[in-house]
This record gives sequence, structure tokens and C-alpha cells, in this order.
Amino acid sequence: MHFKNEVKKYEWMVLLFFLLFFGYGCYKNGLSYVFLGKMTFVEVLKPLMFLLVSIILSLLFSLLEKRKITCESFIRGLLFVLLLPPTFPLLYFSLYTLVFYVFLWIGKKWFPKVSYLSLYMVGILLLTEIFQIGLENMIEKEMHFQYGTIDIFFGRGLGGFGTTNIFLIILCYFVLCSYYYYKRELPIYAFTTYSICFFVHYFMHPSFYTFQSFLAPSVFFSFVFFLPQNETSSATKRGKFLTGLLAGLLSFVFIHLLFIKEGAYYAVLLTNLFWILGHRIYFFFLSTKCDKKNALQLKKNTIS
Repeated sequence: MHFKNEVKKYEWMVLLFFLLFFGYGCYKNGLSYVFLGKMTFVEVLKPLMFLLVSIILSLLFSLLEKRKITCESFIRGLLFVLLLPPTFPLLYFSLYTLVFYVFLWIGKKWFPKVSYLSLYMVGILLLTEIFQIGLENMIEKEMHFQYGTIDIFFGRGLGGFGTTNIFLIILCYFVLCSYYYYKRELPIYAFTTYSICFFVHYFMHPSFYTFQSFLAPSVFFSFVFFLPQNETSSATKRGKFLTGLLAGLLSFVFIHLLFIKEGAYYAVLLTNLFWILGHRIYFFFLSTKCDKKNALQLKKNTIS
């Protein structure tokens, strides 16, 4: 009972922070430009349409799975909106999310432990490439804003609708660390590995980098919210260390060697898949070893 209450408190806290991220996204991609006369107030209300569609689909999915409608349903619906590029069309979002839920419902028997969050985000990134949808909002495209390090840290960088405020993400991480349910070590291991790789490569090729490239919002958001999911990551000390190590290394490769700005989401998904594969291989050999041991014991008992 105590554990269930802890999980509920954790989910409500995540929901509260996601609402803060959504509010910041509305300010960054709308209200701040209304004050400058670059956008009408009606255009600012557009994200509410995305939120409404996303939550309705999330609730329908919960009913389809015959689950109770809980805080998790609203978290999922809100999170899908936060991950969107600011200029993503509503029709594409509605159709993709609907297809994704159907795919998730049909395929849960074959890959129940795959991180649906990472899978969803990778799908969004692929769609942005296919339809050439940029991460900049409409005003940023016109004005070609150049942001400094402080601007990026406080949310003016490029990324999803509500995933760019690194300050809020770090604040949320420290709050979530107070919950036993949250795997607080994973973001630390992952970010430490990512930082070491970045600075080693930076000193080897100093003209290749700017410090702003280190502050990729996808790194912070995916490490804090995607990587520590209980169903899709290891619970052992060694497993957490290896998971964080792999996620940090792959994030560095995707973002700074392959030049994919949102590469941390790909990294977390691959880390999740490697963990599942390693987990199954380990238990396969363990079960084979146990079967051999049982067979030898049975043979001894038969001879005796």
C-alpha cells in the first residue's frame, strides 16, 4: 500500500512539472511573440487543440486496454504534446498518434518492455525528416534568432514544444530524486558519460564545437524522463551503471558525430533495446545452465 501511494505521488509530481513545461512552451512559442505584436492571441490557443486531441486519444487507449483512467493517462497525453516540434501540423499529429496507439495495442505481446516514449519520439523525428518540419517556430524561422548559453539554459534553444527549458528539467530531477520509485542514478551515469565524451573530443578538436552544442535539450529531457522508466531499464547497480554508460555514449555519437540534434532519443531507444536483448540472452543461458544442472541431478538420482 505504501509503495502504491509513493507511485501515485510520483505520478502527480511528474504531471505538475509537465504542466509547467507546457505553460513554458505556450509562452516561448506564442505569448512572448504576442507581446511583440508578431502573433495573434488566437494563434496562441492552437497548442490547446493538440493537448485536447492527445488527452482524448490517451483516455481512449486506456479504455481500450480496460484500465482505470489514472494520472498516467493524462501524463502520456501531455507528454506527447511536449515532444512535438512547434510547427507540427495538427492533422499529422492526430493521425500519427492514433496509428501509434493501435500499433502499441497490437504489438504489446511481442515487445512489452520497449520504451513506448522513445519509440513515439523516434517516429516524430522521422516524420519531421520526411515532411521537412523544422524545430524552429514560425517567428524563429523569420528572425533567425541567435541564442547565447544562458538563453539556451533557460529554454530558448531548439527542441520539442515544451522540452527546451533545461533549468526546469534539472529542478524537476532534484524533486523526483526524493521519491524511492525514481531511478535517480541513471541520469547521473548517462550525463557524466556524455559530458566526458564531449569534453575529451572538445579538447581534441576545439574549433569543432561551441559550448551551446553541449546543452542539447534532448539530452536532459530524455535522460531525466525516458531513461529511468522502471519497465524499460535495469534495477541492479551494475545494470544501472551500464545502461547510463551506453545511453551517454550513444547520445554523444548521435548528437556530435552524426549531427542529429535530437539524437538522445535515438540513443535511449537503442539502449532500451540492448538492455532487453542482454536481459533475454542472460536468462536464456541461465535457464540452460539450470536445465543442465537439473538433468545431471536427475541422472545421479536415477543411478543411485
